[in-house]
Amino acid sequence: MAVATGLAAGMNVPQFERSILHFFNGWPQALAWPVFLVMQLGSFYGATVVVVGALLVGRARLAFLMALSATTAWLMTELLKKLVRRPRPHVVMHITVHIVQWKSMQGFPSGHVAVVSAMAMVVSPYLKRGWKVVPWVVVAIVAVGRMYVGAHFPLDLVGGAAVGIAVGAVFNLLFLASNAPLRAPLRRLWERSGQQSTNS
Repeated sequence: MAVATGLAAGMNVPQFERSILHFFNGWPQALAWPVFLVMQLGSFYGATVVVVGALLVGRARLAFLMALSATTAWLMTELLKKLVRRPRPHVVMHITVHIVQWKSMQGFPSGHVAVVSAMAMVVSPYLKRGWKVVPWVVVAIVAVGRMYVGAHFPLDLVGGAAVGIAVGAVFNLLFLASNAPLRAPLRRLWERSGQQSTNS
């Protein structure tokens, strides 16, 4: 999905993306710092705080998975940025830049959204049903925040979410995180293959 979104994004920015960006980018300046603080959950420093928090509450396995998934998601977005080379909004149109400046001029996909989406995928299986929505609310806030500060167009955020979700799903599968949705089917498959080898 991330690759398809990248091809769709390309260098040209359609009017619907510009309109969506203008809507969120036009919110009051007073929101800048609260939005900026939440957005940091998708940064290296924010991810580090979350990982350390998991360690402090005795979730070493979860901390390891979040660190690994966040790092992998970020590396993948850096590679895709070099391949797609889609400019950030302020390069192609007039916007209000709230607070931040960017080292990279490439906007697709969003690294912040990729990182926070990867961690959301990894942490969701550990949460009780009523709390599973919370990480995804955070993902949505980070995504809206990236448009508010003028960092990304909407398709940049979709691409980032696709990268993060894919990475998180792969690590849930590989490491069989506690209560992960794929755990039971994989266990049954493993037991079935063991029975077949015994019978043969």
